[in-house]
Amino acid sequence: MLKLSNALDLIHKSDLLVYDIETTGLNTRKDIIIGFGLSNGTESIYVTHLAWDEDNLVEVTSKADCKVILEALLAHQTNLICHNASFDLRFTKNFFGLNLVSLLHTDTMLLKHTCDEDFPFGLKDIAANLFGDDAKDEQLKMKASIKANGGTVHQYFKADPKLLAEYCIKDCILTYKVYKHYRTDLDAQGLTKFFYEDEVMPLYKHVIIPMELAGIPIDIPLLQLTKSELDQDLADLEMLIQTMLKPHTNIFSSWFLNKEYEVTRSGSFAQGVAAVLNVNLPKLESGKYSMTQDNIAELPKNLLFCKFMSGEQALSSDLIHKVRLHMNNGEPVVNLSSKHHLKKIFFDTLKEEPLSRTPTGMPQVDDTFLQSIKHKYEFVPLLLDYNKLVKLKGTYIDRLLEEQENGIWYPSFQQHRTVSGRLGSDAQQLPRKLDEGTASDIVRKYNNRVRDFLISSPDSVLIGADYESLEPKVFSHMSGDEKLKDIFRKGHDFYSTIAIDTEGLKGVSADKQAPNYLGKVNKKARQNAKPYALGIPYGLTGYKLQFELDIDQKSADKLVENYLKAYPQLALFMESSKLEAKTKGYVKSEAGRVRHLRRAKVLYDKHGDELLDSLHLWKQFHEQVGLYRHMKELRKEYSNLLNNSINFKIQSLAASIVNRACIAMSKKFGMLGLKATIVLQVHDECVVHCPLDESKEVCDIMRETMEDTYKLSIPMIAEPNIATRYGDTK
Repeated sequence: MLKLSNALDLIHKSDLLVYDIETTGLNTRKDIIIGFGLSNGTESIYVTHLAWDEDNLVEVTSKADCKVILEALLAHQTNLICHNASFDLRFTKNFFGLNLVSLLHTDTMLLKHTCDEDFPFGLKDIAANLFGDDAKDEQLKMKASIKANGGTVHQYFKADPKLLAEYCIKDCILTYKVYKHYRTDLDAQGLTKFFYEDEVMPLYKHVIIPMELAGIPIDIPLLQLTKSELDQDLADLEMLIQTMLKPHTNIFSSWFLNKEYEVTRSGSFAQGVAAVLNVNLPKLESGKYSMTQDNIAELPKNLLFCKFMSGEQALSSDLIHKVRLHMNNGEPVVNLSSKHHLKKIFFDTLKEEPLSRTPTGMPQVDDTFLQSIKHKYEFVPLLLDYNKLVKLKGTYIDRLLEEQENGIWYPSFQQHRTVSGRLGSDAQQLPRKLDEGTASDIVRKYNNRVRDFLISSPDSVLIGADYESLEPKVFSHMSGDEKLKDIFRKGHDFYSTIAIDTEGLKGVSADKQAPNYLGKVNKKARQNAKPYALGIPYGLTGYKLQFELDIDQKSADKLVENYLKAYPQLALFMESSKLEAKTKGYVKSEAGRVRHLRRAKVLYDKHGDELLDSLHLWKQFHEQVGLYRHMKELRKEYSNLLNNSINFKIQSLAASIVNRACIAMSKKFGMLGLKATIVLQVHDECVVHCPLDESKEVCDIMRETMEDTYKLSIPMIAEPNIATRYGDTK
């Protein structure tokens, strides 16, 4: 048994310790810590709080003694190293009531990401790549022990206590080794200050972990009402689409109703249907079961669809739809969520040509393709709406209802899920409210309600502040193009100015106060400029733009050309970013973050920019079909890498501006003893939850930190708005 003095001795003689916990699950608010490990790279201990003994967890080290050890870390001000520290430290705060965030020195997952932003980021995968496959040995032993003790694969707490201790200590040692490896790399790349002082770790400690601890209240009655309304609207919309599809389903029906299903380990799908419905289906000599137009007639006419879903056999969506078809008196039913079904409709029945293919050569039905044919078939715009509504329902309504805990939603925020420094988060993707005319009424209705689900607690408010035109200001600043900068200095409308300069519009103004303001006299022209005004600086081509604006490619190419002629310094910035990527193999943002693009240099050194010349590739390789296909793939890869060099510089600086403002804001709240807490960071917006009586002071702090923490050559504007519902903070 661990002696308390041994743990305290290790703490007192170590200024830097790895800290890792073992738990009964992944919910940091509901599950239990069963033990934790500490290591200085040479000496290690595991503190067993609870251990599995036949059929339950028994206490080995009391919770009080565990807290004594952890309190010693605080008293000694020990610097902690963790891998995915937010999990360990939030769990520790919720379970033991001790906040160790101030002690966090390094998160090795973020350290690895800063030095090398390519996956993997899991500890054992990183260690296996760096130090060999034996890094996973303890994990394999653990799984065997868990199984022997009657547990499932993720019930680590059921492993033999000695093995669990070895497993945790091994993780601690691996974390320390990963730290030492990338700490050296961090210094070599000149990223130490960026990581420890400017952005990565300060953002993690002062913004991300507190956001994940706090969560945000949600309006459950509104969510439930919306779910009910949307379910009905989806059902009505599907029925309308199915009716419109009927004239096009002859070939589809023939294919759909004459398939044979092979027996698998879990039983064939056809066999599963037969079992659930208590009917016999013929078995062919090939070992497959036949589910064709003829024998499907054996299925009971009065069977309700819900009986399927309660059956013990797992049924495929195709098979379920076959029964739906039979119950629908033989009328064809297309699974609108099945790309396979849609391919049959569009490419086999309607004989449309695909715009793109998968790496295996299969045609794709995606939004770009659907947008390209939406004027040809009246059901396609409805299908686009259907897809958007299904996504809104699953991504927000269903998930928020499922994940909320006592009316609080706890989104996660990850720095390592993007290469730009923007936070990867389910909250980051909350859709912006759409203006009238930018989407169909039904999509706009539900899209615009999503942010209304997030609310303040009683006697408190939400304050949202969004940067005005942040990314356009960033690429105007970085390019040094004075014409672009003047748009913001004069307070003119960005999209109107771009439209006027690119399309040569006469007799109109970008001045919002002018009587001939483009946004008043020709709203469509301003709206049409939005896709290319922001897209071209990110490498948008005429090929893609034609679908955005529903114009021919020649006209789209001309828009791209005119845009870059109107703002020549922007074009030079874009080319210099590409040059940096292909000659150095990386680019660095103005704020100091690095994006490694090693393959760009490899391809440039081997092929040069001739790789981008489609005609050159055809002349050189078209007689060798396989090689020509390979070269076209390399051309696509190289073009994407060069575009990434531009995208990164813009997006990364924008991310750093938001990140550093949030760091300064959070520190100021703490310094002044305010209860205000940042609860969301969404796109270029920061949202704070605070008591009503702090709201004025919080607004002043938000405006000051967002506008002044990181200065551009163009003034930044971020106006805070107070509301009790997130959707009203704009």
